[in-house]
Amino acid sequence: MDNSGSREVATHDIDRYDFVFPSGQPPADLIMSSRLNSGKEAQAYVPFVSPIVLATYRPYALALHDAGVATPMDASREHPLYYEVDISAFVGLTEQGKRWNDIGVREHGIQNNNLVLAHTSDVCLSNSGGTYQGLIAYAKNGSRIPAADGEVTALAESLKPLYRARARPPPTGCPTTCPRRASGSRPSW
Repeated sequence: MDNSGSREVATHDIDRYDFVFPSGQPPADLIMSSRLNSGKEAQAYVPFVSPIVLATYRPYALALHDAGVATPMDASREHPLYYEVDISAFVGLTEQGKRWNDIGVREHGIQNNNLVLAHTSDVCLSNSGGTYQGLIAYAKNGSRIPAADGEVTALAESLKPLYRARARPPPTGCPTTCPRRASGSRPSW
């Protein structure tokens, strides 16, 4: 068994494997079309569908709840396991330079002076990283898809600080981070 980002699996030779398990539809479609176009066997199974999930430790979930960013999905439980996160508010904390200590994580037994942000897999190699990038872009754009080239470019520019905050450079040369526009160009990161 090997682990790899879904996009990476979809773009590499997978002949030595009995099966691959990409985490999203885009890489699954790419795998299917690649295999079928090359005359190889391909069969798709969808064992389950899941939403994007941010995993964390309870003190962080509680701090996000205290900050009004996360809401327990089952408020009747004394110690809820699942929370719904307001992604716009979550990204807002990062953009405001808020740190975990600023939003009260110390009151839940730990200290962390790092910025409030989510660490994801590489958006160029992983469907889940790309999905998270799409989610934050959609939230930052007022829950709507950009309609014009200028909007796409401005939105891409607005995401740069979030990559810098993660101490990871913005993606460059990554054809999957931003779809081609009618003009054939991509916004520069």
